[in-house]
Amino acid sequence: MQKSTHSGLRNALFESDQSKSLPESSSTDETNRRGQLLNARREMETELKRMRSTAAVIEESSKTIGSVNDKYALYSSSLAKASKTLKALKTKMENDDKYIYYSFVFFLCVSGYVFLKRVKIIAITSWFASKFYGLTTLVSGPDSNVTPLPVTTNRPTEVMTTHIPSERPMMAPTNSTKGRSPRKPGEEL
Repeated sequence: MQKSTHSGLRNALFESDQSKSLPESSSTDETNRRGQLLNARREMETELKRMRSTAAVIEESSKTIGSVNDKYALYSSSLAKASKTLKALKTKMENDDKYIYYSFVFFLCVSGYVFLKRVKIIAITSWFASKFYGLTTLVSGPDSNVTPLPVTTNRPTEVMTTHIPSERPMMAPTNSTKGRSPRKPGEEL
C-alpha cells in the first residue's frame, strides 16, 4: 500500500516538472507513453505479485517435501530395525525347529529302547550275539588273529550264596554269656 502511494506522489512530482518544461504538442505523445508505462507498470506489478505468490507456494512445497523426507527417513530407520528383528526372529525360530526335531528323535529312540527292553528283544539279541561269539571262536580257533568283539549282557550277575543250616537255631545271648564272644554257626557249647 505504501509503495503505491509513494510511487503515485513521485509520478505527480515528475509530471508537474515535465509538463512545465515540455511543449504542448508533445503532450499527446507523452500521454501515450504514460499510458504505455502505466500498462507496463501494472503488468510488472501483477507479475511481481504472481512471482511472490509462486515463491510462497514453492517455499511451502519445499517445507512439505522436507517434512515428507524426514518421515521417509524415520520410516526407513524403523523398517531397517524391523527387518533386523525379523531376521533374528527367523534364525531363532529355525534353531527352535531343529531343537524340537532332535528332541522328538531322542524321544523316539528312548521309547524304542524301552519297548525293546520290555519285549526282551535286547536280551534275545545279546544271547544270539554271545552264541555267535562262541561260534566265531569255534570256527576261527583260539589262536587266530581274529578278535571278536566282546558281548555284554545287561543282566546283573547273580551271586550264589550257600546257606549251611545249623543243627540248632541260634539263640539270643543271656546274662550267662556276657563277656564271651557270640557263637559261630556249627560251633557247639
